[in-house]
Amino acid sequence: MQGAHVPDVIPLQGNLLDAEFRTDDFRINYFKVTECSNIEPHDWTLCAFAHVGEKARRRGTAAFKYVATACPDFRKGTCKRGDQCPFAHGVFESWLHPGRYRTQLCKDGLECDRPVCFFAHSIKASL
Repeated sequence: MQGAHVPDVIPLQGNLLDAEFRTDDFRINYFKVTECSNIEPHDWTLCAFAHVGEKARRRGTAAFKYVATACPDFRKGTCKRGDQCPFAHGVFESWLHPGRYRTQLCKDGLECDRPVCFFAHSIKASL
């Protein structure tokens, strides 16, 4: 994969619908990895950046080495390895992992209207 483009100036809030936050490079490498710089209250579900305590928050694969397979201990709430765990913690870490992202077709295909979809919308779009 070529180097991902990170905006030169990170906006206060990364609206999921903005084009710069909808690229595969951004989603795989920065979505819910990069800390949100907005100190004002806002809707985390509409923000592309990570927030303390957010379930969608995830480790970046550039800094942390883990596989897309779900951690069985994390699912039970008992993983003691934390950031050093070699398995994915949660749905976002698993499906946005470079080894898994867009490897399966979306059930809605080209009709998909999810703001963030982990799946390919055509065979050609499959990574």
